[in-house]
Amino acid sequence: APWVPAKLWDDTDVRNLGLMCEKIHEHGSLAGVELHYAGPHTTGYESRLPPRGVSQMPSESLYMNSCYAMDREEMEELLQFYLAAVRRARAAGFDIINLHAAECATVPLHFLMKYFNRRTDEYGTQSMPNRARFFRELTERVREEIDGELALTIRLQVDNLRMDDLGIRVEEEGVGFIEYMDDLVDFWDLQVGGPIVMEWTDNAGASRFFPENFQGWAVAKVRPYTKKPIVGVGRFTNPDTMVEVIRSGQIDIIGAARPSISDPFLPKKIEEGRLDDIRECIGCNMCAS
Repeated sequence: APWVPAKLWDDTDVRNLGLMCEKIHEHGSLAGVELHYAGPHTTGYESRLPPRGVSQMPSESLYMNSCYAMDREEMEELLQFYLAAVRRARAAGFDIINLHAAECATVPLHFLMKYFNRRTDEYGTQSMPNRARFFRELTERVREEIDGELALTIRLQVDNLRMDDLGIRVEEEGVGFIEYMDDLVDFWDLQVGGPIVMEWTDNAGASRFFPENFQGWAVAKVRPYTKKPIVGVGRFTNPDTMVEVIRSGQIDIIGAARPSISDPFLPKKIEEGRLDDIRECIGCNMCAS
């Protein structure tokens, strides 16, 4: 809370999401689930417990909310939460596990950002291996848990557009993290976003101010540093633009959440050549309001 996401906390959640996975599979598609623990950006209203985070600090997006710094035992407990969610996702019939580290929103990403990470232990900011240590431990454990049965990806914010060194910079943390973790993922799901959690201005830009593929400049910079396929986003609405970025090698798979809300039959219309029938997303961002 206060967000309203799907959950993977118990067997009831498995039954509910299992029905969705069945419908997805009936249409020949793969079902993916994004695992998300937000640290200071949650309230604990449901559990009545204070949220844990990388460092003790207030939330930048929730009024009168803060988190405390995890110790090593609590970090292990959080890893077990993730692994339990992976087991439930497999039981529900999901095909892809996505470890969420985008929109400045989750604890694994917070370890990489000096804005959130103020630790002085082996998980602190002294080096990239230190900052990525928790994320690598998490990814290795998830990889072991899925045992080749599911695909594994990381949704990574490769640049969050801060003007200082407290965030994610594509030439530093973006490239460095991808090089450090490339052996553990099956593909990358990449995103560029605003400098703070609730800043949508440069994360999901409107068509009035942002062209298609407006995040491409950052994704292109990390392309040489990974051997794995890349999913990219950036308000892809025109099939010609989609073809261009695929053929250029910038990305391998088109990510199009909002365009698919605007027109759920977008892939089918492209497949059938019905390009004039596409109801194009204008990036008004009502879906994010």
